[in-house]
Amino acid sequence: MNQFHELCYGLKIIELASVLAGPSVGAFFAEFGASVIKIENPRTSGDVTRSWRTAGEQGDSDISAYFASVNFGKQSLALDISQQQGRDTEWRFAYRGSR
Repeated sequence: MNQFHELCYGLKIIELASVLAGPSVGAFFAEFGASVIKIENPRTSGDVTRSWRTAGEQGDSDISAYFASVNFGKQSLALDISQQQGRDTEWRFAYRGSR
């Protein structure tokens, strides 16, 4: 285990990002041992890149290769943080963990 793995191990990241930049950072941390929880809005069907298929990609999967390439190694949670109950749940994850 290198020094960066040691720094990331046990780190918890709550990811609210979508598309490419934010999820790429989350994937980077997940690859190095951090626990990354991706929160997606259920009112918008989550991250729009779930359906961004390449020209040769088959439509038999519920996620695109693009989405999978930047969201591997993460836990995923559909949570409407525009509502108080969703925000409360988010804070519980942030402060007490996902258990």
